[in-house]
Amino acid sequence: MKQLNRTTTAPHALAYAAGMAVALVLFALTGDTSWGYLASLLGVPLVSGVLAGRGDIRFWQAALGCLAVVAVDVAFDETRVQDAVFFAGLGVIMLGIAALARLVTRLVLRRLAGRTADRLAG
Repeated sequence: MKQLNRTTTAPHALAYAAGMAVALVLFALTGDTSWGYLASLLGVPLVSGVLAGRGDIRFWQAALGCLAVVAVDVAFDETRVQDAVFFAGLGVIMLGIAALARLVTRLVLRRLAGRTADRLAG
């Protein structure tokens, strides 16, 4: 796992930003379909969390990607004011999924690193 300090940038941040731009455009175009909606609401936090767990991006970038999907969803909703609580809950759930994916990824990488070290030592 890569260690990032405050002065270094995440190595794949630019590729993540380009991928998020494509994902947001696809979500805007296919948001009315159930597969497009589901892929955006579950896929973005999962992929973002895994990338943050691997150290490819920082977690704030993953959180920003999740919130960008919620912002696009709000922008295309006709009843924004009535659904404000829904969108707030959606943002919290998406951030929770990203945080859980980051945690699981870090745990798996630590376990794999420990097994590799044991094999090399013994």
